[in-house]
Amino acid sequence: MTMWDDSGSDEDEMDPEEHMRMEALCRAFEDLCHELRFHQKEWCLRNPSYRYKGPAPLHMADRLEALARDVRSFAEEDSDLALQMAAEVRADHLAAQVEAARLREVEARVEETERRRRAEVEARREVERRKEREEQARLAEDARRAAGIRRASDEERDASRGPSVQFLAKRERARLEAEKLPTLFDLDALPDEVAGAVLRQMGAYELAATACCNKRFRDLARTDDALWRRLQLTSGRHPRWRVDGSWREAFFAGAEKIDANWRRGKFRRLEHRLHSEYTACVAMRGDLGCSGSADHDLAIFGLPPRARGTPLQGVGLLWERQIGRCVGHGEPVTCCKLAGGDGDDAFSSPTLALSGTAKGEMRVWSLSQMPTCPWRAEEDETWG
Repeated sequence: MTMWDDSGSDEDEMDPEEHMRMEALCRAFEDLCHELRFHQKEWCLRNPSYRYKGPAPLHMADRLEALARDVRSFAEEDSDLALQMAAEVRADHLAAQVEAARLREVEARVEETERRRRAEVEARREVERRKEREEQARLAEDARRAAGIRRASDEERDASRGPSVQFLAKRERARLEAEKLPTLFDLDALPDEVAGAVLRQMGAYELAATACCNKRFRDLARTDDALWRRLQLTSGRHPRWRVDGSWREAFFAGAEKIDANWRRGKFRRLEHRLHSEYTACVAMRGDLGCSGSADHDLAIFGLPPRARGTPLQGVGLLWERQIGRCVGHGEPVTCCKLAGGDGDDAFSSPTLALSGTAKGEMRVWSLSQMPTCPWRAEEDETWG
């Protein structure tokens, strides 16, 4: 780098301090050029002694521009050269930033592609694992079903052979434990007449529970036909006659028929539009029914024939009409019941009707003067 012209007499006229300053600037410029060589890739490739350190930093451009300002007063060409080198440094730095941004974008795209690929691989593996779990569950279910079939066949085989040794031993242990319990009351000490009277006071569920826990009561219940007649007539079930000469068979036949008809949907829905407000309570007895409503009235209506030989048998749809209406309550009727008649027979005609309100008012209506046969009531009659 030539900072001045050596020919002529200018050297003799230059101030020593100025000369020293020029030499310092020359050395600084040479140092910058030497340092800049490490940031020039082509130079480093041609000269292996120089190790490439990447694009030149911006502070080198700042130093070159400062040096150009310092030497402009006595060497404009050198100042322009320094400015040109500073511009090249800045351009290289900007190009390096653009390239770095491009590389980061490429790396981001590569990472996104790799992430998607890993997600797809994981999804496929999850599908395979789910299929494997489903297959294992299916195999386990098949094994469980096979075990159940084998167990059922074993139980059936054991049942055909009779009680197992374990069952007999367990039953014997239970019997011995029961014998150790204190006896509060010996049911077996009751005479058959007293035991039968006790059974006749029970309902169907109580009778079934008692028969399950006492063998003597179970035998008495099986042979006491009057007991089953009371249950059949009290419950109001069909049929109202013996089946195979036994009321017990009639009771079970009626229960099975009702259950079967209910499961098969073999029933009729009956509608009685007897009130101007909603119906709050309903009661039935024999071939009559009553309903209490929010219109303060108690309506008496006929029911379809439920047993063979009743007065309503073969009358057709005459039972659908209202037989009578009980008027007198000042509040909505919330409860009602039909009572009276011959014993506890659910088919017997009632002689009394009871009704009550939410405020505690209770009324008893006599049905003795009411034409309780639907076809004999010419007009709706009202009692109050």
